[in-house]
This record gives sequence, C-alpha cells and structure tokens, in this order.
Amino acid sequence: MKLSVIMPVVDVPIGSGRAGFWLKNSIQSVLDGGHEDFECLIGCDGDVDAIRETVASFKDDRLRYIPFPFTGNWGNFQRNRLMRDYATGDYFTFMDHDDSYTKNALKEMALDIADFPGKAFFYRVLLRNGVVVWFTRDVGMPRNMTGQGCVVPRGADYPLWGESSDRKEDLYYYKAIHQHALEIGNPVMWVETVVAHVRPWAPRELLSWLHPLEEPLKS
Repeated sequence: MKLSVIMPVVDVPIGSGRAGFWLKNSIQSVLDGGHEDFECLIGCDGDVDAIRETVASFKDDRLRYIPFPFTGNWGNFQRNRLMRDYATGDYFTFMDHDDSYTKNALKEMALDIADFPGKAFFYRVLLRNGVVVWFTRDVGMPRNMTGQGCVVPRGADYPLWGESSDRKEDLYYYKAIHQHALEIGNPVMWVETVVAHVRPWAPRELLSWLHPLEEPLKS
C-alpha cells in the first residue's frame, strides 16, 4: 500500500534560508515514519534554491521536488496540483514543509488502512503550545482542522484539495471528505493517535487564529 505524502512549501519568501531548515526536519519525519512504500511530493511556488537543494541532499528517489510557475499563491494550489497531476499512491496524506510527523506516524496510518481498507481517516495533531487538536465530529460546525491529520483513499470520487488561498481551506476540505464518505456509505474513521506536530516554530501568539477543541496532552 503506497502513501502519497503531499507536501507544499507554504508561506515562505522566495530565497528564504529558513525554508530549507524546516523542510529538512519535515522530510526526515517522513523518512522516520516507519512505512517504506511512500512518495513525498514537495510542491513549491517558484523554483527556490534552498528547497531544491534540501530535497536533493537526501538522495532518496521517493522524494520529488516539483516547482510550479510562481504565482504568489502558496500551499493550497500546490496541494491540489500534486494530488491531481503527480501523486501515484493508493492513499493521500498531507504535511506542510514547516511541520513534522511523529515517529512511526506513517506506520500507524498503514496499519489502520490495512485493518479498514477504503476508509478515510481523521487523526489528532499536536500544536507547538502543547495542545492536542481534537476535531469535532459535527463537521457542519468545525472550529479548527488541519490537513496533517487527514488520510484519504484514492478513488471513490473523493474530492481534491481546493485551490483557494483562504487559510480555512483545511476546514472546507475536511467537510468535503466527511460529507462524501457519508454519501458513499463509508463514514470517516476518527482516530485518537497524534500523528503530527504543527507549527513547531510558532510563538504562541501566532497560533491565536486557531480555535481548536482542545485539551492538555496527557502523559
């Protein structure tokens, strides 16, 4: 079972050296994910030296750097095009270049997929401020959702990620996946496993736009 990790470069100025630093951590978390059958598609708005060189430094054919013509539209556009035009896996999962998976996260996903083939999955993620995001199951009234917690099967007419630059595109995508899964009679499976660290670089005040259903991380 092949996983396509869809990884756009998001909100990083062209030429920023920091982009390569965070991308290196993110790619390493994919390689440490515990599942060998994957491809990681790194989509970039324009050709950025720091991004191209970081991907090449791993010398791993499962990593593919895909620059798009520069538009100034970061993130969602690249997710859409990577899913539509480049991904070859049986399932999609999502990661931004400045976030990272927990150790063996891809293995956990693969085990769940093996147990419940054909389902979409929503997982928990951990914010930099130590709060676990737990998604409301009433997706008609979502508060916060992030793509890093989503695993979607190819086929069955599941929707692609939208191209909108709206920062709430994650919410719209989750709602679309949830609704489609209900329509085809194969509801999404909610999994309590934490699979990703989101915004590890962000000071707490920059997370204020997130309004998750949250609880402290249990030891």
